[in-house]
Amino acid sequence: MKKILFLLILLISITSLQAYYFGENKVQTKHTEWVVLKTLHFDIYYEKEDPVFGNIAGLMAEKAYYYLKKDFTYPLKSRIPIIFYNTQHTFANTNVLPSILSNAVGGFTEISKNRVVIPFKGDYKSLEAVLIHELTHAYINDINSNNFSILTFGSIPFWFSEGLPEFESKQGKDAYNNMFVADLLLNGRLIDLQSVGGYYAYREGESFLRFIADTYGRKTILKFYYAIKLATNIDAATKKIFGMDFEQIQERWKDYLKKKYFPMYKEYDSPTSLYEEKTRHLKDGSYINFSPVFSPDDTDFLY
Repeated sequence: MKKILFLLILLISITSLQAYYFGENKVQTKHTEWVVLKTLHFDIYYEKEDPVFGNIAGLMAEKAYYYLKKDFTYPLKSRIPIIFYNTQHTFANTNVLPSILSNAVGGFTEISKNRVVIPFKGDYKSLEAVLIHELTHAYINDINSNNFSILTFGSIPFWFSEGLPEFESKQGKDAYNNMFVADLLLNGRLIDLQSVGGYYAYREGESFLRFIADTYGRKTILKFYYAIKLATNIDAATKKIFGMDFEQIQERWKDYLKKKYFPMYKEYDSPTSLYEEKTRHLKDGSYINFSPVFSPDDTDFLY
């Protein structure tokens, strides 16, 4: 009996140890003094050493609020905290979230306290786009907690929940963003919206909402959003707003993209017709190949 009890305790101990991981830690290399700027709708947190930035960030946030309010029609019911870090490193080590953030994360909205957290990388134009994206999430969180906590039946698809912030921040006009959708379309790899995930959900979601705005008017986007929230499924919401099921409206989006991008096909050369492809991920199984450079003697290609 004692042996069985000992083995049981040992097994529990080993299982518990599996919960501990070794690797990167969040290290705060310096003591940061924070300043809080209270605007009409936000509590702006920024580092004390950069007072000019705080004023600019406050004005930028209030401008973003009135821009979003035109679309959402509802005013914010609660104040939203916005935390700005002045480097990517300090942002990655934030204590707002327990996990370590990669360099690919440009900002996030923490849902429990509806806090927006963003790094400033020296580019105010990019900062404004990220701020509008994250404030869209915060705006939706505020609406959900104050207006639709009881009346919500349907869940917002991922492509919509991320496509809407991207549409609000870029409005479907960013060349880098559109490049992904054009590439998928021209190569016959456009993913069905009901199945798309990951980064392509951002791109296709933004593109679909641009189509809605161009075809049915910008106000229809939020009408569609609220319809999904109150409907039992997306087909019911689509029939209510557009008079057709979701598959039909998606086919119209694809036709819209063909008219938009196919005329461009004859104006540009494809990369494979001009350059030698150095990586073949479908054959060699590689996933991300980045930072390509030539060797000093130009005899090798490194990545």
